[in-house]
Formats: sequence, structure tokens, C-alpha cells
Amino acid sequence: MSSLANTLLVIQQETTRYLYSVYLILGIVGCCLNILLFSQRHYRTVSCCTYFLASSVAMIANLGFGIGPSLYSLNNIDPITTILAFCKLRIYLNQFVALTYRWSLTAACIDRLALSSSNARFRNYARVYIARRVVVVIVIVWLILPVHTLIFYNIRASTCGIFSGIAAALYHSIFATMASCVLPTSIMFGCALLIRQNLALKRQRRQPTINLQVERDEAHHIHRSRDQQALVMLFTQVIVYVISVIPLMVFYIYNAATLNISNKPIERISIERFAFFMAEVVILLFPASSFFLYTMSSRTFRKELIRALRSIFKCRRLINTNRIQPITNDETFRRTVRDLSIATQAAQSHTRDDEVASTQRN
Repeated sequence: MSSLANTLLVIQQETTRYLYSVYLILGIVGCCLNILLFSQRHYRTVSCCTYFLASSVAMIANLGFGIGPSLYSLNNIDPITTILAFCKLRIYLNQFVALTYRWSLTAACIDRLALSSSNARFRNYARVYIARRVVVVIVIVWLILPVHTLIFYNIRASTCGIFSGIAAALYHSIFATMASCVLPTSIMFGCALLIRQNLALKRQRRQPTINLQVERDEAHHIHRSRDQQALVMLFTQVIVYVISVIPLMVFYIYNAATLNISNKPIERISIERFAFFMAEVVILLFPASSFFLYTMSSRTFRKELIRALRSIFKCRRLINTNRIQPITNDETFRRTVRDLSIATQAAQSHTRDDEVASTQRN
């Protein structure tokens, strides 16, 4: 192995050891807090938050499948390059959960576009029950479409990859490029432009009558505020996702363009593997930081999070203070039994006295 390849391998291992560990801890804790908050009653009435909840669940799985085996292989035999079933399942499941959270965010963009539309029929699609059905469809679709990875992936020369032919590798590269990068980012970007245009048109229509209208329905005002906060969180997620997915998209395009090149030198192969690893590092930053993006972009999210955590701690405090303590001292136990016996005898004596008095009266 050349010195360049060895250096890149060491950098990759150290990055995996330290940076991936931070990703895994912060990402799982953050996504669990996302699930806790988006499961609250206040957010269950916002259709966009249904997609946020689904994407948070998928992000936890994505971090586990993407980072867990890499950390395990640092001090153990890499199961990805030694066990064929693990090689196939890891790629398949990782693609399934990654595509699920990416297209959940894409569906959230379409949901916000429908809500901002002036077409009443289109606005009806921004409903919670429709969002739940769309999430089920997204899960089913991305369970089926990546099935080719279970067929084409194989292990050769301690490498998990596609070696069955250029056609299969080209199909996978095109599929990954379109499904993971080009289509979701294009839809997100297009929805963002259309939402901005719809909101500008709404402001223009409201301007002549803004002084005549007074907001009297507080519940409607709160619900509209949550919709606006959800839109801000969505735009923040879209911007960060588009930035993080660019390196992976560039690598997929490069890989598809260079599939016909054979007999690559070791240095080039090492650089390509390192470039793919760094692209994965960047894209995994998105699920690891989703909670912090929500927290920074939404004041309502921060308030609801603090309220939820306070309620949890308050419940635990009440449980601890009201918990019945077991009797562990023998003397205390005997005293308690004696007191109960005296009380029972006094009650019986009082009952007999009442019976005697009643008999005398009769």
C-alpha cells in the first residue's frame, strides 16, 4: 500500500472513531427529542409535523445503519466485507431509511405548498390524515425500489460492492443520484420558490383590508403561528439538506461517468474511496443535527420542548415523593402490628358497648 493510501486510511479511521461517535450520540438523542416533541398534542394537529416525526424515526435508523458498523469495525473484523448477508442488508436498509427521511421532507415541502395555495381543493391536501397516508406510501415505495441492492451487491477482494457488470453498477449509480439527490432537491427548491410566491400574493390580497380585520379567534391564531413556525423549520431543513447532499451527488455523477475506466491505479482508488467516505460524513451531518436545526430556527419548538421536559421531570418528582416506602425494620413492623391490634380491639369494644346500650333501651 502506498504512503498516500495509508495516510488516507488513517484519516478515515480517526474520523470514524471520533466524529462518528459524536454524530451517533448527538443524533440519536436529538432525534428522540424530536419524536418526543412532535408526538405532543399541539403538533399532532399540524400536518407538516407528521412528516417531521416520520423523518426523525428514519434518521435514527439511518444513523444506526450508517455509523454503527463503521464504529464496530475499528476494533473488530468488518462484517460488511466478510459476511455477504450483512453486506447486502446493510446497503439495502441504509438506502431504505435514508430515502424515507429525505422523501418525508420532500412531502413536507409539498404539504406547505398546498397550505399556501389559493386553490381550496389543493389546500385540502394539507391535512393530518392525508400526511399519515402519504408516510405509509413513502415507506412502502422505498421498501420496494432499492431491492436491486440485495441482488447486485457482492463481496470481492474484501470489498462490498457491485461486480456483476457495468450495467448493474450504472443503474445503481443513476438510481442513487436521482432518488437521493436530484429529484428531492429539485422538488424542495421548486416548492420553496412557489411557497414564497404564494405568500407574497396572499400579502397583496390582504393589504387593502388589513385595517378592517381583527384577529378574534385565539385558537386560530395559535394554529396559524404553528404553521408558520413549521414552515420556518422546513426551510431551514431544506437549505441544510441541499448543502449536505451536494458532495454525494457529485460523487455519484463522477462514479457513473468513470465506470468504463478499468485498471485504475491504487492511489486513484484510494482517493475515490476517501472522497466517498467524506461525502458520507457530510450527508450524515444532516440527521445528526436535525434537532439543533429545529431548536435554532423555531422559538415555538424551543418553548414546547422546555414545556415537555418540565412535565416529564414533574411527573417523575411526583412519583418519587408519593412512592410507598417498604418497612425494613423489625421493631417498626412489630409496633405497627401492635397499634393495628389495639385499634381493632377498641373498635370491637365500642361495638359491644353500643349493642349493650341498645339492649338496655329496649
